[in-house]
Parts: sequence; C-alpha cells; structure tokens
Amino acid sequence: MLKKTYLLWLFGLASLSPNLPAQTDCSNVTQILSSECKALIALYNSTNGSQWKKNKGWLVTNTPCSWYGIHCNNGHVTRLYLQYNQLSGFIPPEIKGLSYLNVLNLEYNALCGDIPVDFMKLVYLDSNPKNDLDLDNNHLTASYPKMYKWLDERTPGWDNSQTPCPVAQSTVQFTAAAYNLNENGKTVTLTVRRVGDGAVSVNCNSSDASATAGKDYTAVSKVLKWNAGDASDKTCTVPIIDDSDVEGNETFSLKLKNATGATIGAQNEAVVTIVDNDNKVAVPSGRPALGPFYRIAYNAAKRLAQNAWNNLGKECTNTSVFVQIVGSGVDDAANDIGTKYKGQSAEQFGNGFIDGLIDVLDEVVDRCVNECEMLGKASGEWSAKMFCRVAKVVNHAPTFTVKLVNIRGTICGGAYRLGCESNFVGTISNMCPNYLQEPSFRSFYRAAENGCCSYNPY
Repeated sequence: MLKKTYLLWLFGLASLSPNLPAQTDCSNVTQILSSECKALIALYNSTNGSQWKKNKGWLVTNTPCSWYGIHCNNGHVTRLYLQYNQLSGFIPPEIKGLSYLNVLNLEYNALCGDIPVDFMKLVYLDSNPKNDLDLDNNHLTASYPKMYKWLDERTPGWDNSQTPCPVAQSTVQFTAAAYNLNENGKTVTLTVRRVGDGAVSVNCNSSDASATAGKDYTAVSKVLKWNAGDASDKTCTVPIIDDSDVEGNETFSLKLKNATGATIGAQNEAVVTIVDNDNKVAVPSGRPALGPFYRIAYNAAKRLAQNAWNNLGKECTNTSVFVQIVGSGVDDAANDIGTKYKGQSAEQFGNGFIDGLIDVLDEVVDRCVNECEMLGKASGEWSAKMFCRVAKVVNHAPTFTVKLVNIRGTICGGAYRLGCESNFVGTISNMCPNYLQEPSFRSFYRAAENGCCSYNPY
C-alpha cells in the first residue's frame, strides 16, 4: 500500500499544475500583428504591469484590443492611454513594434531611465501633430542627442517635468519572461536589465522543471554586477546539452535572487523551453516501426522513473525504494496491455515503456555502481513482465527490442548483466515458459558486453 500511495503521489506531482489565468499567446492573436502583441507584452513586463492601477485583460486574453488603455484601428494598435497608472521600471526597446501608434500617453507615472532610441521608429508619432506624445512627470532621460531633439520637437519641454530616478527604486529583472530554442542550439542567453543607478548585484541561478541539469542543460549560478553609472545590460548564458533521447519539449527556469542595491522587479524569473529535435527514433534492423503508442509509453515510463529518481534525491542509498516505486508502475502499465492496448499497439506500448525506463536506468547505473546487481535484476524482471504480457495478448513472442544500458568498460558490467539475465529468464519461466525457445526471446535479452534486455540479434 505504501508503494502504491507513493507512486500515485509521484504521478500527481508530475501532472498537477497551479490554477493560473490563461496567458496571452501572440501566435494565436488575430486582432493585431504578432510584433505589436510582443511589444505590448514587453511594455507590461518592463513596467511592472502586475502593479498597475488598472491592467484589465493584459496578458490574460488573446484579444489585446480589449485590454485597458488600448485602442485599435484596421488591425493595429493606434492609441495607448496609460497615464496616471503607476507604471514603473523602464520603456523597453521593443516598443518599436507598435509601429502604427499615433497617440501615446504615459504621463504621471514612475518610469525611469533612458528613453530607447527605438522610439524614433514610431513613424506615426513622428508625422502627427505635437502633444500626441505625452511623457510628462516621470523620471525619464534622453542621453542620445538625436533622441532628445526628436522628443523636443514633438512635445516641447517634456524634460522640464522629469525628476531623477530615486535610487531606492532601482530594479533588476529579466527583459523577457520566456525563451525558446532548439535542442541543438548550443546555448541560450538571457538578458537582465538594471533600471536606476548605484552599485547593484544580483544572483542568476538555474532551476530544473521538466528539463534536468547535467542531462538537458548545464546548471548556472552567476552573480551579475553593475557599477554606478553602468547602464549596460548583463547576461546569463546557459549551455544546452543535445542528447538523443525522444523526450518532447522540456523546460527549466532562471531566477534572480539576493539583490543588493536594488529591488528585484516583477519579471524575476524566465522560463526556457528546449524544443526536442529527436522526433525520429533510429530503428535497428529487424525492429518494427515505432508508432504513437510507443511514444506514449516511452514518455510515461521515463517521466515515472525520472520523477522517482529526482524525488529520492538521486541518492544511491535510496536505490531499493526507486526499484519498488518503478516496479509498481511497471505492474500498472502491464495491466493496461490487453485492455487499453491490443495487437500491434500492445507491442509498441510494451517496447516503449521499457525503453523509457532504460533511459533513466542508464543514469542510475552510471551513478550507483555498487547497486548494479539490484538494478540489473530489476531491469530483467520489468522487461520479462512486459514481454510475457505482450506475448499473451498477441499470441506470439513479440519483436521486442530495447535500448542498451551502457555498461561497457565499467566495474558494474558483469553484475548488472548477470542480474538482468537471471531475473529475465526466471520471470519468463514462471509467467510464459512456452516462449523460452523463440528466437526473439534470445535476441531480446542477450546483449554481450552492453547489458541485457537490449537489441542484439544473433
């Protein structure tokens, strides 16, 4: 009962997510251009939108023309009224994406820092009469001479009402909340911006989500520093590990912590999505094509084993508990064969489930060389249960071929292989002895120096 309860808890941990409002997805926005949508999101994030007096609809719906302060015309944002609305932080350079804007009112807020030169790319503000741009009573500057002249021509005296950024209001935060890159992208660089002045430092640390440090990316822990007068952005660069696992898209995050000399802004975390590039699994000679049921089982098994291993702290002293948890999951999955999965789908499902477990076992075996015999026996028993269950459902020994556990050249090799083979044969003898002489049985579990229960046809 304890094993079953803990297993259910692990499955729940993997599947539950907090009740959050829907997030705006610019790819699904049809009212305006995607570039305009992204510019609005950047403005919200860089000016602490969650703290505005009024922010109805912002980043919640996919209909930005209904968001507070926005007016649209002919598929474009043309007017933006956010005056007296407690905006703080900075005006982002992405504002250039609002290229059809002809009215912008940001007066009486707490915006700080240099106005980006990209402002001059708002050509409709450029051509319209004066006073359609209002930036009065903030803490803004325009250090670039052409920028200053451009502003002064459109809203004379704009700088007379600006006051210095209070040092206490200096903030640091990511310039974007989400990043995507392909798994073979090598690195991802996240930008952190300081608004205000004075000496500032902040920690930038990575944190696992569905992606695992050391397996999918290289963990990062970095201190970012600004000297007084330094207006440059700082970066956190994370190396990405391009593996061959079919695992779907995975995420991790970077978080800002322990700031000195500044407060951490609302955008204190950025989520990185690694887009899996292993959509096709190499099929060894003689192996059946891998279909959708293989992938369903593979992902479920890998998630089960990886969650168990992670939640046990990846401690070798917890290997026996890991084996019990995963073993219960194997029993549950085997029960689905013949009920949910029949015929070819049963072969695909059984094969995929063991493949998913083997991917995680490879990591555990590599770390816990003193537990090789236990892990080998577990692998043999799990594989045999799946093999027999599928054989009984399809009425023949399945063409059941599993990934290699990489034990070549390690001190663990012999112990793992012997444990696996003995339990595989023993379990087959008990569960489905009539398949012991089948050729697919022999080629499935014998794999010479590379482990057992792996593809190695004679």
